[in-house]
Amino acid sequence: MSSSVVSAKSELQLLAERLKRTREAKNLNQADWCRFVGIEPQAWSNYENAVRRISIDQAIKVCVATGASLDWIYRGHLSGLPVELVTALQAKIDKRSRYKAVNLREES
Repeated sequence: MSSSVVSAKSELQLLAERLKRTREAKNLNQADWCRFVGIEPQAWSNYENAVRRISIDQAIKVCVATGASLDWIYRGHLSGLPVELVTALQAKIDKRSRYKAVNLREES
């Protein structure tokens, strides 16, 4: 497999993770999220699972509904996001980090 294919896949996975983190920051399951942003559930599942790359039109729906930016969705830049979204995103990261740390200690 060429490095450009690996890089493209990694970028798609990072994009998918940011989409999932954005949804989780709003404390919504996929069904409620899809109603909230106006995206079909199967399409959203494909985006979150890195099966397909979210289109600009669909990403704009996420931005309008949440205040997220295209820079966040496509590039991972937090600048320009609403404070409450950044706070929620950070809380999710912190919670996952604590969970991983506890699991690592239990395995030792």
